[in-house]
Amino acid sequence: MLAGRNIMESQESYAGNPELTVIVAVYNSAPYLKETLASLFSQRVRCMELILIDDCSTDGSRGVISDFLAHNPVREGMVVQSIRHDNNLGLARTRAEGVSLARGEWIIFCDSDDVVEYDAYPRMLETAYVNDVDIVVCGFKVFGERVLPGISPQGDGVIFWKDLFLSVAQARFPVMHGSVCNKLMRRRLWKDVVFPDGLFFWEDIVALFQILMKKPSVYAISEGLYHYRIRSGSLVATQSSFLGNQCGILIPFFENLALGMTDDIIIGIRSKIIELLYRLLKSGSVSAKDFQHNYGAYLGSVDLNIKHNFLERMHLRLALSGNASAAFVLGFLNDLGYSLIKTIRYVVWRMTDLVRHNKS
Repeated sequence: MLAGRNIMESQESYAGNPELTVIVAVYNSAPYLKETLASLFSQRVRCMELILIDDCSTDGSRGVISDFLAHNPVREGMVVQSIRHDNNLGLARTRAEGVSLARGEWIIFCDSDDVVEYDAYPRMLETAYVNDVDIVVCGFKVFGERVLPGISPQGDGVIFWKDLFLSVAQARFPVMHGSVCNKLMRRRLWKDVVFPDGLFFWEDIVALFQILMKKPSVYAISEGLYHYRIRSGSLVATQSSFLGNQCGILIPFFENLALGMTDDIIIGIRSKIIELLYRLLKSGSVSAKDFQHNYGAYLGSVDLNIKHNFLERMHLRLALSGNASAAFVLGFLNDLGYSLIKTIRYVVWRMTDLVRHNKS
């Protein structure tokens, strides 16, 4: 047994090696966890291994897992491991542990507050076999608190690995999501994937960049088989307080990945660094002086990121060049405009939805 973890439950009804391993890192998602587990138990894969790792939750998630397993017998052809950490290790180390325990030929992840379509994994596996590829990407649906629900396609058909790399890096259209939760991957692709010490952010991107640089074959399903929940208490929503620290870890790691690479890969990595720097700038967690001093060398890379609009690029240029006052004013106006547009879109959607509901 690994130090710092306890095996809570282990249920098996299959003696051979699993076809698929699904890894779920659980941390304080008790209100949503039952729905997540139900969607995973609905998958009709020939043999599926489910690894649940509770990373020392404090909100009763452990009890939700135990109760669900007690009332939902493991079906034939399914393997379940439920593990509890004695200390919080973070998402990167928890996922790495799940990979080390995985026995399936294929690996996919699911966040503990998200859900998947009932036939998501069988469809993705069938697509992998029919097209003889290493990775299958599916579209995802976004839902949650004050979020306009909708499907975000992530391609359709064969995708060249470098195109996916650049799309995830926001260096080429269409921009694609960097999550590993909507990507079924052969287990061998995870060999030698490393996470830098102290990483608590962008674990998906760190892993995916390393995997794509192995030049895998990729196929995409456009349907939104993965349902991604936006909630105010999630890590994504509370990231600003530690972004400065994470930039100090991620940027040297990305630059090291770029060493000896071709120009387009370097462009992709620099584009992702620009996205990270813009998030740091928007967080307000670093002084204007420190931001310019530490990251001013990236001024010439601002235009590599094609997702940022003209005003966002100008905001970042001003900040990186040391023009703090102008950067602050432009950033304020940009935020105000974005909030106004977001509010109008949400109100219009709600009114349209109410009209549609009344008519039905």
